[in-house]
Amino acid sequence: MTQFLAGGLLEAIEDSAASIVIISPNYASSRWCLEELAKICECRRLILPVFYGVDPSDVRRQTGPFEEHFRNHEGRFGKDKIEQWRNAMKKAGEIAGFTNRKVLTIREVDAGTAAIKGIVNEKQVLVVLDDVDNINQLNALIGNREWFYEGSRIIITTRDIEVLSKHLVTEFYEGTRRIEGIVLDFEKRLGKPLKDPSGDTISWYNLQRNLNFTSAVTYLKERYKRYIEDQAEKEMEVVIFTDSLKTMDNLRLLQINYVNLEGKFKYLPVELKWLQWKGCPMKSLPSDFCPHKVAVLDLSESKIEQLWGSHNNKLPQFIGKLFSLKELSLNHSSLEEIPDSIGSLENLEKLSLMCCKSLNRIPDSIGNLKSLSSFFINGTAIKELPWSIGSLSNLKHLSVGENHFLSKLPDSIGGLDSIVELKMVGTSIIDLPEQIGALKVIQKLEMKKCESLRSLPKSIGCMWTLTTLIISEANISEMPESIGMLENLIMLRLDGCKQLYKLPASIGNLKSLQDLSMKETAVTHLRESFGMLSSLMILKMAKKPHVALLDKSTPEVPVICSTIEKRTFFELPTSFSNLSLLSEFDASSLEISGKIPDDFEMLSSLEFLNLGHNNFYSLPSSLRGLSILKKLILHDCKELKSLPPLPSSLLEVNVENCIALESVSDLSNLESLSDLNLTNCEKVVDIPGLECLKSLRRLYMSGCNVCSSIVSLRNMRNLSMPGSKIPSWFSQKEVRFTNLRNREINGVIIGVVVSLNQQVSDDLRYRLPAIVDIQAEILKQNSYVYKTTLNLNGVPKTNEDQIHLCRYPSDRPIVWSLKDGYKIQVITRTPPIMKGVELKNWGIYLVFDGDDDYEGDEESLNESQQSISERLATFFNTFEEEDCVSKSVGEVEEKVEETTFLCTPCFFVKNLMLKSGKD
Repeated sequence: MTQFLAGGLLEAIEDSAASIVIISPNYASSRWCLEELAKICECRRLILPVFYGVDPSDVRRQTGPFEEHFRNHEGRFGKDKIEQWRNAMKKAGEIAGFTNRKVLTIREVDAGTAAIKGIVNEKQVLVVLDDVDNINQLNALIGNREWFYEGSRIIITTRDIEVLSKHLVTEFYEGTRRIEGIVLDFEKRLGKPLKDPSGDTISWYNLQRNLNFTSAVTYLKERYKRYIEDQAEKEMEVVIFTDSLKTMDNLRLLQINYVNLEGKFKYLPVELKWLQWKGCPMKSLPSDFCPHKVAVLDLSESKIEQLWGSHNNKLPQFIGKLFSLKELSLNHSSLEEIPDSIGSLENLEKLSLMCCKSLNRIPDSIGNLKSLSSFFINGTAIKELPWSIGSLSNLKHLSVGENHFLSKLPDSIGGLDSIVELKMVGTSIIDLPEQIGALKVIQKLEMKKCESLRSLPKSIGCMWTLTTLIISEANISEMPESIGMLENLIMLRLDGCKQLYKLPASIGNLKSLQDLSMKETAVTHLRESFGMLSSLMILKMAKKPHVALLDKSTPEVPVICSTIEKRTFFELPTSFSNLSLLSEFDASSLEISGKIPDDFEMLSSLEFLNLGHNNFYSLPSSLRGLSILKKLILHDCKELKSLPPLPSSLLEVNVENCIALESVSDLSNLESLSDLNLTNCEKVVDIPGLECLKSLRRLYMSGCNVCSSIVSLRNMRNLSMPGSKIPSWFSQKEVRFTNLRNREINGVIIGVVVSLNQQVSDDLRYRLPAIVDIQAEILKQNSYVYKTTLNLNGVPKTNEDQIHLCRYPSDRPIVWSLKDGYKIQVITRTPPIMKGVELKNWGIYLVFDGDDDYEGDEESLNESQQSISERLATFFNTFEEEDCVSKSVGEVEEKVEETTFLCTPCFFVKNLMLKSGKD
């Protein structure tokens, strides 16, 4: 199974009982979507397809809009992969799903009634109508029993029995006696009293005070809606009154997480099959509660100290008599001891004791749990696993991590014939036993933060089914050659293994490897066999940059880290260009020097390329051949002198702090470019084609001496550049928002002028490449409502004033949070994260409907009639002219000889095409 997908998404798919797949005309153009669908099919989960604007037959046969997509994929991916995707599409297309053609647009009640009647008459249906309070609702939605196909069921809840039609309703149920399940699953954070608008504490008792109460959902909606709007910061406590449980003879499921009690708790229904009470506040359960039928018992995070007569945080011997028990969870409890009788739970499938920090021993009888498939003891104080653990023949998931007491695994670990996932995160394990190679069906082995781990056994190469191997922050210096035998390995993570200095020659044999991450290792070269990784898609080799530290005694003199003296420059192997499926390559701070290989364009699948903090001085002209490259990161390449022609597919280019950069090729072909960062590129004086970047949203030029052509501000979201003025028509004090009757607010523009009055270290720039101490906040009667940090990207190396404009559209909280009478203002963070940031000036402008909609020529209009974008253009052009006046006559005459008039830092500059006679 391929591993395009993030681990979290894979787990979500595996844990889901069903998946809703929305298939649109462009669905098959994304390999990520196809891979997700293939994974869903592989897991044999229920699939509910939604055919949005496509014909199911086209999905089934991969024709129509999908035909070209698969033709494109065939040139980039293997035959097996294409076949897997086609089979997944075929399976989805064969399922009777939902199409947007089936959605009925109904505007009249009579038409809706007729439509319902036509549908429910053809097949059995289940109809649930919650909290009916009007007989007309029943007449319109249900009519009479003759509408419905034989065997259909209708459930109606109401607080007014008079609305129930006697000719329709055949059985009445009142009160709670027939309730079979209660679910009140509140987040742990909700821990203090919360009252609804009536002043009552929200409780089960109060839900029932109305004799006709039937719907907790409706009650909470009605009573809580206004409260949530006005009191969002309050916390909640949910209380159950114990008397309510006495009448619930049929109760089978009780899930009341983080719920408190009021009254004496002396009763739990004997028929309970599912009891989940996370955060249970009691020290014991009722003494006569004998849950012989309980299948799920979850008392995680509880305060229980004794169960069924046991004391001192020990499980009683009685636990072994719960023969129906399938799941036992006591996570985050004070549990100290497990009895030997636990081995009698022959039906137990899941045992979870995570973060039971006082638990230091597992009894040998654990090996008798032949049905156990999941065993989680991470976060405990267990010093060793019992030898009998190797007898758990059906165990599939074992987690023993976050335990610095555990230093070894028993040799019997090789007996876990069914294990598919073994996690040992944060343990003190020094070596793995050779027997670990006997795990013939294992798919995932994870050993993050195992700092004591010195080596991997040769037998690891025998784990042929392994697809994911994570060995991070370990003390290993090399990998065994046998690693090349893992022909099904998809993901390999070696991040933070700082002693790892080389990869084995057999690395090239990993034909299924798609994701290789080895950040912060000591590897300084890749073997020629590396180019044989024909399936590799993601390669991450980033390191932290070597930076100069400032000697506090003499701030002017940089002291270079001793590690810099031992630098070994990195070179890519000639076979690197064979990685034709590589889509993401992160080589930041890898000490690549000289120049990048000319055959880089052969990496035809590359979408993300990060070469920041490296020492090369030029990029190959073949870079333009990367036809699907989306993101190019070159920040802090301090020897890079020129930027060659770039691929038109780019969305983001970052050359921040490239202090030697002098020339940039024509950017006019980058029609999709949305982000351009030129911060501190002080030698760049012209950016050809900038005026053509119609998709540009963010432009950062702090600390620059660049002159740019006219760029539209209509779509600009963020702009930074040298400057000390705010447009005069911005309000330079707090703004009080007033609702306009016929005009909705659709944006907020905030301008700030900031400066740095002391030098910021390179290390801080790397960790925090933006000024983060300027914020905007919304106040209601001087009380905080909303706050956001302005996106002031780029930290200038100069102490000159910099102007930043931030424009927020209507879908941002800072816009839609504004209500009549609210105030918005700019403030500085207290205390600051970055010392030396000074807020010199600020202004705010609220944009309403119609303020920026004009599309024609606005030069003939007066300022009050112009769009916001035109007024900003006028401001920056004036800004430019004022800067130009300050230049010497000699400098101006020198510039006039050029075809483009160049000046000091500015954003909007009119091209002076002197030779063509244009003004």
